[in-house]
Amino acid sequence: MNTGKIVDTKIVNEDSEKSFQMSLNIVITEMQEKGLQVELKYQPLVRVSGTIKHMALVIGRNEY
Repeated sequence: MNTGKIVDTKIVNEDSEKSFQMSLNIVITEMQEKGLQVELKYQPLVRVSGTIKHMALVIGRNEY
């Protein structure tokens, strides 16, 4: 996608996959309601303890 000016960014960061999905859906919906194209960069981080930390950068771009 990578077209248009970046006008909003959010980081979603959760331990629980369910909480991560809920938070991510909220952020994506908010950006789409503003008329932005949404780009997602997801990175699961594995901690030394073996647990997974879910993290995503959500980028909102306008159409220009």
